[in-house]
Amino acid sequence: MPDVKKAVIAAAGLGTRMYPVTKVVDKAMLPIGRRPVIDYIVRECLAAGVEDIAIVVRKGSSQVQAHYSDDGDLVTLLKRRGWEKKGDLLREIPRVPRLVFIEQDLAGEHYGTAVPALLAREFVDDDRFYFVSGDDILIDPDGESSLANLEVASNGGAAIVGQPMRAGVHGAYGHLATRATSRGLHLTGLIEKPDDATVLQGGALVNISRYLLSGAFLDMLAD
Repeated sequence: MPDVKKAVIAAAGLGTRMYPVTKVVDKAMLPIGRRPVIDYIVRECLAAGVEDIAIVVRKGSSQVQAHYSDDGDLVTLLKRRGWEKKGDLLREIPRVPRLVFIEQDLAGEHYGTAVPALLAREFVDDDRFYFVSGDDILIDPDGESSLANLEVASNGGAAIVGQPMRAGVHGAYGHLATRATSRGLHLTGLIEKPDDATVLQGGALVNISRYLLSGAFLDMLAD
């Protein structure tokens, strides 16, 4: 049975690279097929055995909350018009035992990857948890879970998913510096969006914002 039951998804970003559409549509709610980005990430967490999910959203926005809420009036309207099959599509929205929303004030002094994790300290408590960015989608083959594999590889500690990436896009990602050990790859450093493509030679990995952390780590992060 999976040991990690909690996940925190950072979904409060402004989506400036997608302007102007993200001026009115949250980046996490941009559609891919018939589902928004956030839904793929929630399903990814569920596939790893997660039961409790906290989504950090932008203060004042309710788009993600609305997506995961029940809309009885809409279902009734569809049924009245004979569109039950269209209403059935709403039942594809995954349900989790506990889904909570935490607001992040982007007008505040601090803005960055660490802030959503710190805002979720009460939710995390002392438990181990996955921390996932709301704008990097990882599609696993059916029946597989990179997050679950991360838990196995972590051996009870912290871990990070690394993605092989061609050198031509090295400047778009943070680079993971690693060294091989008897237990696998050990993280030795992080290089944020390097200018020099040579750091990605030799099968190096990039950071796609999927971490396995402990509640105690948040205390160190706060310090």
